Amino acid sequence: MKGTKSDNPQAWDIRSTQVFIGPPTRRIEDARFAPMPPGRIGRLLVLLQMMSRGLLSHPLLSVSPWFERRRPEYQDRLLGVSTKGDWDDWILFFCQDIEESCEDALLRVKRLVNVRQRYRSLLDEHRYSGLSVQTAMYLIGRPPSRRVC
Repeated sequence: MKGTKSDNPQAWDIRSTQVFIGPPTRRIEDARFAPMPPGRIGRLLVLLQMMSRGLLSHPLLSVSPWFERRRPEYQDRLLGVSTKGDWDDWILFFCQDIEESCEDALLRVKRLVNVRQRYRSLLDEHRYSGLSVQTAMYLIGRPPSRRVC
């Protein structure tokens, strides 16, 4: 969520208040959709289910950014499910999210692999070896956390 509108002090915390989807007023009274409490972990469960079935080996997929870019349609589809039981449109919409999010994740991974290969080439070019190369490759694969406790 870093760098998005959802980046706030409560990001990454389990919510203690009712979740709702609605307009920018951020008032539940104006919500177009309020899922049944307690908890809102559906998007995470989709990812975990895909991993448990062997469809994903690593949690590289995030469906939330795609939904955020299509917030009005997302809200309309959820409203259709809750008011008319329109599951078919919701499922097709969600599948489109999964497909495009997978393509985006694949592109990001390819870019990261290319960056890693460029640095490896630079290290080889300058004849670095041993611990220097191991450290660089480790840091590229696991960059230090910028999060301050």
